[in-house]
Amino acid sequence: MSAIVLRRIDAEKNIARYYRIDMQPNLFGGWSFIREWGRIGRSEQVRQPPTLPRPRRLPLCSASGGRRNGAGVP
Repeated sequence: MSAIVLRRIDAEKNIARYYRIDMQPNLFGGWSFIREWGRIGRSEQVRQPPTLPRPRRLPLCSASGGRRNGAGVP
């Protein structure tokens, strides 16, 4: 995938910043979300939050869900 790169340059205020967002496959078959930011020309901050396993579909509720505990019974 291609990364998204944003740049902010303001010569009057001496601001030259970049922000980069990327998705990359990891070794476990999932995807990693990588954020990088800092001054243009340097690599200052890189964050890669821990990846979670692929989400599984879980049933939202079952037909007998709360009735066992008396829920919904007047």
